[in-house]
Amino acid sequence: MRVSTPWHVWLVGALAVLWNGFGALDFVMTQTQNADYLAQMTPEQIALFTDMPAWATVAWAIAIWSSVAGSVLLLFRNRFAVHAFLLAIAGMAISFYHNLVLENGAEIMGTVGVVMTAIIVVIAIALWAYARWLRRRGVIT
Repeated sequence: MRVSTPWHVWLVGALAVLWNGFGALDFVMTQTQNADYLAQMTPEQIALFTDMPAWATVAWAIAIWSSVAGSVLLLFRNRFAVHAFLLAIAGMAISFYHNLVLENGAEIMGTVGVVMTAIIVVIAIALWAYARWLRRRGVIT
């Protein structure tokens, strides 16, 4: 039985779509090597993202597009939002392992990059936990 939708679902869902939309924009601009977008980065930072092996790029794509899908599914109050957010976290783990461990991305991206990575992970986990909580309450089915 579906319960009535609390107001915070719309707020969190809309903010999640915006937040993950920025991630999708970053992914597309980086993958298409948009010169104006990449101009804000150092050559080392550009190389970190444009020279990724295919497996790391696939993991990044899974993280991004699963996050977007999870956000939209949350707005539709669909139970698969939980699965999409969990898949996004798995993709992030693989992608960030490549960037931060294998490629020394912490040094390349600097403190701001490391802090931003931590924020991305915290928000992703929070969205997954929120979707699980809504699922358990019967708000999303």
